[in-house]
Amino acid sequence: MEMSGNNNSQGADEYEEVPEVPEVELQDERGSELRTLRQTLRLTQAELAHEHNYVLRLTHQCRELCRRADAQEERADNQRKRRLEGNEVFWQKLRRARAEAADGKRMIENLKEVALGGTHPARQRHPSSRGVNPLLSHHDGSRGNILQHTG
Repeated sequence: MEMSGNNNSQGADEYEEVPEVPEVELQDERGSELRTLRQTLRLTQAELAHEHNYVLRLTHQCRELCRRADAQEERADNQRKRRLEGNEVFWQKLRRARAEAADGKRMIENLKEVALGGTHPARQRHPSSRGVNPLLSHHDGSRGNILQHTG
């Protein structure tokens, strides 16, 4: 077997000669690997920066949504309080109106009694006159159609 290039006397028959790789090719391969690694590193850094910006935007959106939710809850609480206060004002006005209506009714009854010759409003009515409508009874106490009875 004939060897090309290097004459190695030991085991020359057993192994084929491995060609030596020139130093320039190794440097080119290493340089190419370094360029690839650097390019990959730059792309990864750019992707991480993009992801970081995305996370920052999401964080900002979450904070904004929380702020809006708090503001809406506060508005809802204020509306509930206003409704409760409005209801309380309504009930106070209703109580006042009912009391005024009852007072007005009492005044009308008293005026009717005075106008028909009954007792003075300050005096109590006699127990025997209770249940008798003064508009339907005669001066003598008999009941009947007032328009027919004249005298």
